Amino acid sequence: MAVVARGTIADRPFGRTFWAIAARSFTGDLLVESGGKRYGAGWRDGSIVAGLSPLPSDAVARLALTAQLVTSSQVADILRAMTPGRDEVDVVAEVARLSADQAERLRRRALGQRAMRLFALEQGDIVVDDVPTLPQRPELAIDARAVLYAGVKAHFSEARLAAELAALGLAFRLRDAAVVHLPQYGFGDTERQALERLRHDPMTPEQLERSFPQVEAKVLRAMLYALATSGAVELADPMPHAVGVSPATALAAALDAPAPEAPRRRSSPTPPQRPKTTFPPPVATKPLEADAIRALIRERLARLDVGADHFALLGVTQMTPPEQVRATYFELARQLHPDRLTAVGIGDETRDAQRLFASINGAFAVLSNPRRRGDYVETLRAGGEKEVRARNDAAEEAALKAMMAEEAFRRGEMAMRRGQFVTAIEEFTRAVELNPNEGEHHALLGWATWCAAEDKAKVVGAAKKSLDKAISLAPKSATPHLALGRIARGAGHDEEAIRHFQEALRLSPGHVEATSELRVVEARRTAGKPDDKGKGGIFGRFKRS
Repeated sequence: MAVVARGTIADRPFGRTFWAIAARSFTGDLLVESGGKRYGAGWRDGSIVAGLSPLPSDAVARLALTAQLVTSSQVADILRAMTPGRDEVDVVAEVARLSADQAERLRRRALGQRAMRLFALEQGDIVVDDVPTLPQRPELAIDARAVLYAGVKAHFSEARLAAELAALGLAFRLRDAAVVHLPQYGFGDTERQALERLRHDPMTPEQLERSFPQVEAKVLRAMLYALATSGAVELADPMPHAVGVSPATALAAALDAPAPEAPRRRSSPTPPQRPKTTFPPPVATKPLEADAIRALIRERLARLDVGADHFALLGVTQMTPPEQVRATYFELARQLHPDRLTAVGIGDETRDAQRLFASINGAFAVLSNPRRRGDYVETLRAGGEKEVRARNDAAEEAALKAMMAEEAFRRGEMAMRRGQFVTAIEEFTRAVELNPNEGEHHALLGWATWCAAEDKAKVVGAAKKSLDKAISLAPKSATPHLALGRIARGAGHDEEAIRHFQEALRLSPGHVEATSELRVVEARRTAGKPDDKGKGGIFGRFKRS
């Protein structure tokens, strides 16, 4: 491996890191390790040609189901047909009989969605390697700007988008030279009027939202973010830290050489004067001196570091009316703006003030919008952003484990049909470990344990334990009763066998195997003769010792 750069997601706005790679016409992989999982994007000459995501929502079968290319009943067939080394899209296309055009669109969608998933990560270790390891599809190359815009729009939270945008600048104007590249971002009709306005006037995110209320605020901010991180806008009244200078990290040092240049003055001898970003009249308080501002920074940083919500960070409550929230924010912003800190002689070598300023901007962006404020209050009532995110992550993890468990279960069934009992036990054990709440997994593990043993008496306890567990988890399933009946019949306990077969029939009237087994045992009991154990059905087709 030839590692070009290392860093973390939190080093700087992630969009800037993403675009710095594209701007170098890079070929290789961008890999991120986050939460014990591996995500990534593969590059060829600066375009996206591969994507990696471990999440079940990015699985090809799930994407095909969402796109209505397959039915829910076909998903199980697709999972059974998935084998190591086979291309997922080829399997889906084969099972669902997709056309070549449908298969190509599905492949492109999977590539894009997996690459976009990088923008859902708020923490993680980054490795940029110029030796490709992800399977590349150059014929499906996607422009990095399209992935950047779509990824931010789909996955950034409102707070993160506002905070990172604030770290990039206060007001933005579209560069004339960037107009020719706008189609590569995938902007729609809803964004075009706003883009035209940005060509002529520098605007803050708030001004843009007020000017285009018919466009969703997040769409406008995602558009600004994509343009700003890819160097398509110049800054008006920029903050000192947001003029193309990034934190001094190994990642930034390695990637920033070809990154977008800092805004330069126009060559015209008499450049037009642009309006500067201004704040409304502040609350009538005396400007804080340097010591008081330092104390304010320390106090608000302490709140931020213990996970204070947006209301607490601004110093308001959920009952504070919007106009007072706005006034409080602008007073804080006036005191904490980098220009103000410079004016009173406060340095920010640790960038703590920058972090606080960006967080306050993010808080205000949420609380100043009625819809977002309402959504945020609901999130707080649900336990807060971390709790909601943790629940979502847990749900994703559970879904992934359930899919993996189902695959192991199917492999175990196949091994049982082939008489490979040891392999079957391994697969059923894995299925139980991944999804311990699925009764069928325990049932087949118990039956495989009994079938595999030469000395049945030694394993009957373990087998029955698994089958009893299956009954407790799936009390309406006939499968564990059928297995228990057969184990009892093999031990010569006919009365016990009959009870289990009758219970299987009660749960599943007309059950063919239970009916056949019951007849055999009753006939043996009546005639007093040993039976031949019969064949057929889900258990009959598995070889028995």
